[in-house]
Amino acid sequence: MLGSDVSHPLVSQFGDALRRAGYNEAGLRQAVGTSSGLGHDPRGSEVARRRLASGNALHALIKAFCLAIPVPGNELTNAVGAATVDDLVRLALVTREQDALIPRIAIDAAQDLLIAHDPARQGEQLMGDHVIGLGPAPRTLAALTVRLKAGRVLDLGTGSGIHALLALNLCDDVVATDINPRALAYTRFNAALNRLAIPTTRQGNLFEPVAGEAFDLIVANPPYVLSPDSSLHFRDSGMGGDELSRTVVREAARHLTDGGFASILVSWAHGEEEAWQAPLAGWVRGVGCDALLLRFRTYDPVTYASLWIKEEAEYAETLDRWLGYYGGLGIRAMSSGAVILRRRSGVNWMRSAHMLSAPIQDASRHLLQIFDASDRLSRMPDTELLEQRFRPHPSHRIHRTAVSRGGSYVVEGQYLETIGGIPIRVSLGQFGSRLLERLDGNRSLRDLISQLTLTRGMRAGDVVRSAVQLVTQLFAFGFLEIDGSAPDPRGLVEIGIDGSERSLVTS
Repeated sequence: MLGSDVSHPLVSQFGDALRRAGYNEAGLRQAVGTSSGLGHDPRGSEVARRRLASGNALHALIKAFCLAIPVPGNELTNAVGAATVDDLVRLALVTREQDALIPRIAIDAAQDLLIAHDPARQGEQLMGDHVIGLGPAPRTLAALTVRLKAGRVLDLGTGSGIHALLALNLCDDVVATDINPRALAYTRFNAALNRLAIPTTRQGNLFEPVAGEAFDLIVANPPYVLSPDSSLHFRDSGMGGDELSRTVVREAARHLTDGGFASILVSWAHGEEEAWQAPLAGWVRGVGCDALLLRFRTYDPVTYASLWIKEEAEYAETLDRWLGYYGGLGIRAMSSGAVILRRRSGVNWMRSAHMLSAPIQDASRHLLQIFDASDRLSRMPDTELLEQRFRPHPSHRIHRTAVSRGGSYVVEGQYLETIGGIPIRVSLGQFGSRLLERLDGNRSLRDLISQLTLTRGMRAGDVVRSAVQLVTQLFAFGFLEIDGSAPDPRGLVEIGIDGSERSLVTS
């Protein structure tokens, strides 16, 4: 449990000691295969413990703050020094119990950042104000955030503060909000732990703490779970169905400056036979923003509920209650994903894609590429599109499946997949494969269509429509580029998560 003096200089000194010992993402992954806390996983924790050597400073710190297990006092003293151990006890970050030191916080690592949070131990019920660490959701949101220089940034539902701290590379005016005061305390603590400026922290529900204010970037990882409960701040919103996600998306649009971006993690319900995009399209329609809708995965109610209540003591009863809640609302399918918004006057566009489960690192550049290409497409009628000379963009790979027939292999299926950025896959039929082979940047799309041998039964008009639809999709998501024409000059500089700057204007 954190004390009130979370930005004490001793916190910064403790962070220095951790870094000197090699407590970082690379060090944790090499030692135990993960950079997030293992206290909630008894099997993983036990396997990891057996890999750690006694007398190794880094390994002692991993036992305490990654595995969340008691550590002999002499091991931790040898790792960081007696004075630092005394400081940790004074700050109530560890407690003494006979000859052992008991950790009261866990610490994850993300690149160069150390992120402290509440430990989760197997068999212990989570408190309502529990502050979680760096699971898949915050890491995915960090990857799906546009990194441009900004005047003001809002981290809505900050949790441990990871997004607020990353935003400090973009500007000095970062506001972190959360309904949970302990989350705000961890945000300030983690800023001190990493020797960063302390973001402005405000307690309150959703956008109430920033009423009437506008931001150049909004990052939101709210309690988006479709849950009948209201017991856990990080999971349960207390709002029915997917109302929380819908509210955050629409309110975020109202709090963006012109040209400002928002990245929001969401969950939503939809019909079993309904297009997954349909509910999200309704959320973003008329909000004054261009929108990229991303789906991670679709679930049936049993699978979805089981993912979120696996730590519950009365598992069967809780599962029945959650399924009864979904049945009462008529929910038969739900999806998880993200909504990326950019406020812009005029007629707005909307685009959607299914994101593969492949690891995602930093998709900022890819996001900007998608928004730039979609802007160009929104101004380009089909007649103009047909005159463009398209060629493959280097940031993707092609996959082919083939079967053996008559002593040779016949291509049965083909799809494209991005390399880096947002993991997206686009399937190609026979016509699409033939068209793609001819997109070399030397001839217009119209010329290529006229030269293709038409598929039997397809009229010329159908071929044109199919080609325009496919090329539009491939260009929008970065599989194709237009030869002989540079992207619209925007004068933008992208900020990497590490604070480095990269010009986005190319020749």
